Amino acid sequence: MGIVIYRSDLDRFFAFERTCSYYPNDTSAVEIEKGSNILYCPKCGSKYVITEDEAMVLQGPANMSLKSYRTFINSNRLYITN
Repeated sequence: MGIVIYRSDLDRFFAFERTCSYYPNDTSAVEIEKGSNILYCPKCGSKYVITEDEAMVLQGPANMSLKSYRTFINSNRLYITN
């Protein structure tokens, strides 16, 4: 379904799977609440809070964090890996 990239600082990026952990085989994707570090699923209402390296469940019915990806910057390029 894609990846959401969250920038917490000038050179700090976090990347997470957009597929809600409650509906892992569905095509619905989490969205970011504008101006916040909260992701939400419009289908089930689950909310996730982005911390240092995790998108933890803030409100269910989901009970698992979103899959996270490694990020790093090299020569002014952002890389995202498993």
